[in-house]
Amino acid sequence: IIIIHSGIYRESVRVECNGASDKPILIEGAPGEDVIITGADIVPPDKWEKLPGKPIWRYAPWTYRGCPWSPFMSHPSDEYHKLIGRTEQVIVDGKLLRQVLTVDQMQPGTFCADTAAKVLYVWLPDGSDPNAHAMEASVRPLCFGIGWGGEPRNHIRLRGITIRYAANMAQRGALSILGDNWRVEDCVVEWTNGTGITFRGDHITIRRVRSHHNGQQGLGGGGRRFRLEEVILDHNNLKGFAKGWEAGGMKITHARGGIVRKCQAIANNGNGLWFDIDVRDVVVEQSLCRDNAGSGIFVEISGDFLIRDN
Repeated sequence: IIIIHSGIYRESVRVECNGASDKPILIEGAPGEDVIITGADIVPPDKWEKLPGKPIWRYAPWTYRGCPWSPFMSHPSDEYHKLIGRTEQVIVDGKLLRQVLTVDQMQPGTFCADTAAKVLYVWLPDGSDPNAHAMEASVRPLCFGIGWGGEPRNHIRLRGITIRYAANMAQRGALSILGDNWRVEDCVVEWTNGTGITFRGDHITIRRVRSHHNGQQGLGGGGRRFRLEEVILDHNNLKGFAKGWEAGGMKITHARGGIVRKCQAIANNGNGLWFDIDVRDVVVEQSLCRDNAGSGIFVEISGDFLIRDN
């Protein structure tokens, strides 16, 4: 049992041990305390320099690079997603700025990351000096769990944690579950660049969790005997990923024997609850889907569903 007390933890917590069925590893925030794991670091004050003319400020050296294998540094790597699919985030006083590709495109409330020149540019909404504000930038794609290509771990419990501001690409969770018999309860995942939560494994339970205002989607994954209960997925796909590709509240693929009960998919820019590619033997019940820019419940290339009382 690991108990974490109040604080903002600027780190990537990687699970490298297995629990057991009778002795799972439990990581939880202390009751009544605010425990935040963030993918963002503070951009040091008094390091911003103003450009001549417009109220655009520069910070250097800016060394973060996301998706370096892509010609656009984006995922998907295509013309439509060459900006949307990038992974940079800049936060001023707790609010995200909007990204543009070039300095010439900048307007109030935007930022531009020139990775070739290693310079970060910002134009704050009121044109003020960023040295006088709390400036953060996302630099870590994973906040908690197991990174891409990592070894699965089993019998893990997570409870009472808030995760935010990950520099994760689409289809990669800031909270990344890989392995069997995980249980995530009473957590919040918010304002990440890509997907809030991903899971791949058997007997995964996610309960009383909210995943909201993420760049691509709230939740994605697959496996056998998954259980989602009282999960809230709202206001996801802020960046405008193609809704016919993968975006919105949730997308589950390659899964068997799942239960989605008392969940909510609200105001997502895409489908609410999406089951795609060989998902079978699933019950969706007592859930609410409204105000999504797509289907509330969408079953595609899948079958053997029981959908009732929604």
